[in-house]
Amino acid sequence: EKYIEITALEQVGLQPASNALQILNDVQKHRDLAFSALAGDPKAETNRQQAKLHVDEQIAKFDKLLGNFNYPGLVEAWLTFKDEWVKQATSIESKTLAPEKVWEAQTQLVQQIFTVQDLILSGSTMDLDPDAETYYLIQTILVNTPAIAESMAQARHIGTTVLTSNTARTEGAAQQDRLLLTTVTARSGDLAKVSKNYIERAVKNFPELKARIYAKTQEAIALTEQTNKLTASEIVNAKALTYPTQDYLAKYNQGVEQQFAYITSGIDSISKEFDRQIKATRTALYTTFFITLAVVGLVFLIATAIARFISKSSTNPISYLVGVMDKMAGGDT
Repeated sequence: EKYIEITALEQVGLQPASNALQILNDVQKHRDLAFSALAGDPKAETNRQQAKLHVDEQIAKFDKLLGNFNYPGLVEAWLTFKDEWVKQATSIESKTLAPEKVWEAQTQLVQQIFTVQDLILSGSTMDLDPDAETYYLIQTILVNTPAIAESMAQARHIGTTVLTSNTARTEGAAQQDRLLLTTVTARSGDLAKVSKNYIERAVKNFPELKARIYAKTQEAIALTEQTNKLTASEIVNAKALTYPTQDYLAKYNQGVEQQFAYITSGIDSISKEFDRQIKATRTALYTTFFITLAVVGLVFLIATAIARFISKSSTNPISYLVGVMDKMAGGDT
């Protein structure tokens, strides 16, 4: 029963975890649009306002959920994020920050969402899941993949900025930009390798997962590898920057969105695995109960039979003696 309670607690935590990751995706989009809008793109400002509404809607949804979860530190971390979001949104709308300052501030905001997510995972005990298959799924889908998506989003921003620079087009990317891109792509590449290893371990422990999640994992990892190679070949190691900016942006948009699509399907797989574990545990408990009941009943029957045998064995000689004594009393010798 304790195992079922723990698994159920973990499963309930999937809902706020999913909401937090949706907010992460929406804030990333808002960050890019805010940068472009403040850099002078009027179309980006219209789209930014729509992205802000999406973030506000997701925040309102999370607010309604928050009262159901008494996870240590979660309320404080969430309120910190909300307050900072309101401050930044006001600064962006009043255009009091330069584009790069907005990018940096929104990136710090993204890190606060990761803090909220960590507190959800620890509060629901998903970070210490006792079963190998679900532990590896949780680490891959709720920890590694969001971090991969953020590294890809950062590479998208830095790479697009470099490719739109006339100086970089003629002289190549600056050393600082090359180093930044090398760092963020290396991070996403390392996390992708770990995720691949984790999913293989999960499938090894529970082969039925292969049909459910393995192909989607490979697809998400492949897109990560493709965008990393694109950045390396067309910017980091390129002497002249000739790759079209819009193509670069489109490749990264596809890659980032695929990470979040994978997260959505992955959360569904985790929930189904929790259902299976709970069902299997209940079946095992019921089986054990009925086996125990049957054994107790059998022991009782055997004990009753033995008692009757002993009773008969003792009663028959005594009855014989009583009969003999009665005959002797009657003068029959």
